[in-house]
Amino acid sequence: MTDIDHTDFDEVLSRFEHWRQLAAQFGAKPYDAPDFEDGRLNFRVDYADQVAKWPAAREQGDWGALIIESTTGGLFNVVQSLWHERAPKRQESLEAVFSRAEDAGKYVISRVANGIRVRVGLDSLAITWEEEGLGNEVTRSVPTDQDLTEFAMRNPRLTFDKLREFPAKYRLVAQPEICAIALNRIEPYMHILTLTFDQLDALLEGGLPPTRGT
Repeated sequence: MTDIDHTDFDEVLSRFEHWRQLAAQFGAKPYDAPDFEDGRLNFRVDYADQVAKWPAAREQGDWGALIIESTTGGLFNVVQSLWHERAPKRQESLEAVFSRAEDAGKYVISRVANGIRVRVGLDSLAITWEEEGLGNEVTRSVPTDQDLTEFAMRNPRLTFDKLREFPAKYRLVAQPEICAIALNRIEPYMHILTLTFDQLDALLEGGLPPTRGT
């Protein structure tokens, strides 16, 4: 892992702030302002309030987070951090590896925004994407050992043959250098590879009720 280049995420942070405000207006758990810590970009939920009341919550609280980190190979990991019920300590799991910083950011945004949609009674965009399938713009293939390097580092007890059962590799047909290696369960979110920030926001905002000031 190498330190995140802050400038790679200017657009991501701007877009996320919009969704953070919507989460507050629709009564979702408070998303904290993203912060760079230990070379990683953290998107935490229900963190600041817990730490303000109990400083030890920084390590021991039940808050959740999606975290973006850069790899030595120039890729971008998205990691989920949770303290599972009855677990002895906080656990981090790698969900996806993206070739572009913006796609890692779009994945985080789509996860947060989809939670808001479900909260207000709208259809989950992830379910819609799952029903649609990947379409003709994105290909799915079995990852190579090199593709699985980041997953292998976090799962040293698993062989590469076993690891291949869980993630898949996704590429844009028109631009095959744009790709992701992601867990099978989040395949619907690979639609983000085909979308601009504006297109993604438009899809995620579709059907949301008016908010204050609109």
